[in-house]
Amino acid sequence: MENLVQYPLSRRQFLAGAAALGATATLSACQSSLIGPTASGVATRYDIATPGGQGMLSLYAKAVRAMQDPAINNPPQPHSWTFQSFIHGVPKNMADPASSSGLMNGSAALQARIDQIYGFPAAGTPQAAWKAAAAACWGSCPHGSPNFVSWHRWYVYYFERVCAKMADAPHFTLPYWNYGSNTGPAEQLPAMFRDASSSLFFQARGMGFASAQGSGSRTVEMNKGGYMPFTESTYAPALQALPIFPSDTTYANPGTPAFQAFGFSGRVEVLPHDFVHDNVGGWMGNVPSAAGDPVFYVHHCQIDRLWASWSALIGANYNWGNDAASPSQATWTGQTFRFVNDAGQVVSVQAGPTMNTTTLGYAYDRLASAPGATVKGALAAAGKLKLAVQQSGKVQIGGKDSTVTLKAALGVAAKAVSSSGPMLVLEDVRLLKRPHAPIHVFVNLPKDAPATLDSPYHVGRLNLFRFDADTGRPMNMAAGEHAGHQPAPAVDFRYPLAEALAHAQATGKWKSGALSVTFSTLGAPGGSADNYVEVARIRLEP
Repeated sequence: MENLVQYPLSRRQFLAGAAALGATATLSACQSSLIGPTASGVATRYDIATPGGQGMLSLYAKAVRAMQDPAINNPPQPHSWTFQSFIHGVPKNMADPASSSGLMNGSAALQARIDQIYGFPAAGTPQAAWKAAAAACWGSCPHGSPNFVSWHRWYVYYFERVCAKMADAPHFTLPYWNYGSNTGPAEQLPAMFRDASSSLFFQARGMGFASAQGSGSRTVEMNKGGYMPFTESTYAPALQALPIFPSDTTYANPGTPAFQAFGFSGRVEVLPHDFVHDNVGGWMGNVPSAAGDPVFYVHHCQIDRLWASWSALIGANYNWGNDAASPSQATWTGQTFRFVNDAGQVVSVQAGPTMNTTTLGYAYDRLASAPGATVKGALAAAGKLKLAVQQSGKVQIGGKDSTVTLKAALGVAAKAVSSSGPMLVLEDVRLLKRPHAPIHVFVNLPKDAPATLDSPYHVGRLNLFRFDADTGRPMNMAAGEHAGHQPAPAVDFRYPLAEALAHAQATGKWKSGALSVTFSTLGAPGGSADNYVEVARIRLEP
């Protein structure tokens, strides 16, 4: 199940380094079976808002403080904060991690960075073992992949074990941030993460709202009690999918047929996962830097809990396939990942054991309930419309609100909308610079109407969390021995318009003429004059 791994060091050299780290296992021996944080039975992970969760959160703060000790971060030892966060992603530009691209596992660029950090220590020294471990597992997170849930389950598991050691609390379990469970305090950062005297506080976070309804502007700092909008942290759509595949390899937006076709793995990665990252903002809003913020791990503990909740649903199933989004059982369960354990040793694990948390020795204090049925929008009303194809040329989107008016495509007659309803399509979306706040999309927003999340003209947002700052396109995070962040093909964003157009027609604001498309950061302060996003073309698809 879990095996210690030999890297470019010889067996003798690696064992010497491991001994210097206080390791007790040998390369030929399998790590003691995958038990949880307690010597017997199954350990419990708690909701942060409960007394048990608060107790564990205090231990987490103690662990983080110890992990951030400069003495073990220069150079990073396996149980240091830097080392653990770099397993998820290594920012290329450490002067601006929140906007940086990442260095992928197995790449020459990452190896050069590792050489720069550790130098060339003598074989058999602790530094040589640390360096080998960094090369084994830094920059290896898969996103947009069927391995998203399994890799992160293992990552959180080993991170939890390191925290237990650093807090000197063998029975420690990581608590989960139960956002999406109510429209009150659950949508705020838990109090300890907002306390500037706590090791869980992180300055580089974004702006939120005055309430979980997301009404008004985005002007309240997340670190000062700002709320995430409940509509962007809800997990109901994810738990409505009983098959686990397909995973998200197309960046589909909620409400679109493509999103509805996703299994649990694909849906949960978009909503709530990506949206929560973006709504916390700062380092959390960028894959390579996200794990540097302590809230990352309680966020991913919630994602892991949602997978456990899905697993308990009647009818939940692994619908094995034979392609990138729906792999075969052998491919998925046999996928290998590498981490470091609490003894500082590199371990090789497979995805198979992650299918049940009790196999890893833990469970959750309570699981999320099965959601009700999805309510359909105003497709019937929009279905009576006849629309012509409309489009724009290339568009650049900046930090200030901007509006583009589409023009009818020449020589194309109006026609009834399709069975899936009219769609707004942003073709070949490219990231030019990571925005200071999520960018939202509105259709036919009246000049005297504010751009707010609860506006009937709001149709969605740009999900840029997994876009690469260098290429401008989505990160292609393949799932292999070196799961890296590589350029992906062009991606279009699609937004269902049925409800927005039905409302505009019913209120007399629009009579099937030209559409206007507005892009807005919802009043978030701090925007620059730079362009954030480029779209090759915007079009209305009846």
